[in-house]
Amino acid sequence: MNSPRETNQSGSTSHVDDALTILRRLPVFKNISLEMVKLYAYLSHREEYGKGDIILRQGNPCDGVRLIVQGEVSITHTTHNRTILLQKLSPDSLNYFGELALISEFDWFFSAYAHSDAVILSISRESFGKVIERYPETFIGTVGEIIKLRIKRFSDQTNHLISYLEQDALDRLTITPFPEHKTDE
Repeated sequence: MNSPRETNQSGSTSHVDDALTILRRLPVFKNISLEMVKLYAYLSHREEYGKGDIILRQGNPCDGVRLIVQGEVSITHTTHNRTILLQKLSPDSLNYFGELALISEFDWFFSAYAHSDAVILSISRESFGKVIERYPETFIGTVGEIIKLRIKRFSDQTNHLISYLEQDALDRLTITPFPEHKTDE
C-alpha cells in the first residue's frame, strides 16, 4: 500500500479551520454542535495521494472514514479476478467513503484508489470513539446518520451498476411485480 503524505499536523489552527469547513459538508456532522465538530476536526488527519495510489485495500482491516477534499477517488470491488468500478467520487458530489468503519470493525469490502492526485481528510474509529465518549447522548443519532449514509451509498452504487447492464441482462433480471395481496372483507 502506498503511504499517504500527511501534510498538516492534526491540531494546528489552520488544519482545524480547514477540517471544520470540510466536515460541515458531510451530513453526519451538519446537525451536531460546533464544539463536537471542532473536536473531530482537531482529531482528523490530512493526507495526500498521487494518481493511482491506493487509499484503502479490499480485505484489510477498516480504520475510519475518509472525506475527499480535492481530486477524484475510484471505489472498486474485486471478485472472480475482476475489478469492478462501483463509483467515482469527488468533493463536488459524494465526498466521503468508509463511514461504516466509524461504528464497527470489519475488513474493507472495497478498495479506494486516487483516480487523480487527491487530498483526503481522515477520522479514525478511535477518534470517533473519543468524541462519542465525551458526548454519549449523541451516539444513537450519529449512528443513525451513518447508517442512512451507507444505505444511500448502497442505493447509488446499485443504480450505477444497473445503468451499465445491456438490455438482455436487464430482461433476464427483471421480475413481474407480484399482484397485491387481496384480503376478503
